[in-house]
Amino acid sequence: MTQEIQAASHCQEWKQLKNDLIKTRFPDFRRQFKSLSFYDLIELMVDDKGAPKLMQANEKESPSYLAYTRPELLSRSLRARPFQDIQSKPSLAELGPQSKLKTFMLGDLIGSLNSSSRPMSLKLNPILVEDGMLQRYVAEEIIIIPLFDQVTQKYLICDPEDALALLAISPEDQNRLGMELVFYSITNKFLPEEKGQREKLLKEKIDELAFLCSRVPMRKGSGTFICVLLNLENSMEEAAFIRHYKTFDSHTDLIFVTSELEIITGELERIPYDGNSIDTIFMPLIRWQRAQHLDS
Repeated sequence: MTQEIQAASHCQEWKQLKNDLIKTRFPDFRRQFKSLSFYDLIELMVDDKGAPKLMQANEKESPSYLAYTRPELLSRSLRARPFQDIQSKPSLAELGPQSKLKTFMLGDLIGSLNSSSRPMSLKLNPILVEDGMLQRYVAEEIIIIPLFDQVTQKYLICDPEDALALLAISPEDQNRLGMELVFYSITNKFLPEEKGQREKLLKEKIDELAFLCSRVPMRKGSGTFICVLLNLENSMEEAAFIRHYKTFDSHTDLIFVTSELEIITGELERIPYDGNSIDTIFMPLIRWQRAQHLDS
């Protein structure tokens, strides 16, 4: 498999999930909730033993967990209806079988579903629709479930093979300091050398990062960060990634670590640090974040 094909295959799943957002097809669609946070309660579809249940409406669809902000919305995913009915009858719902649902705090649920070998997804307030010849689950929102990598002992929203450098960060030190971290890494591994193809795939990775980081619930710690590791060995390409991205929780910030080991915020502010110990790396991050959220 060529680098171009490998890189393209890595981009496809998030694109499918984005296409499964109702607002992608109907931008004016009004969802059944105003906001959601790590600490909110949701109703999860479970199996007969009460365990979280992965669902897919067709074999081409990536399996996802299904969850609801209100129990009666379950009925919308039990019977398929034409896609266009979502726009004309957006509130169609009735009380469904309560035994198929179990209440969880969203953040704790996400923390318990990270044993897969890749990041997974949760579709919030899904609707089963007929889309052409296939049925599929579309949703009011998509939640991304980071994987917990057993090698690095870190939460990731990327290929674990891209994040081996994280072995240098001791999980004991991270826990001691109360840091909540999720990592995303981009390297040259699957990127082609041809300029046109490379630029196209880098743009897709920026779009992927924007989609993922806005959908990852995170617990509030002494410092709460999505950490983007940029190892492209090209300062211009790395700089293209550094910008402000929306996050799921207001207490979460993005920071970027370049191939020159600079730590930079989405506002292009460099955070000075001393690399002699993990404390002298993490403490400047904690102080910076506290200064950003003094009024919250």
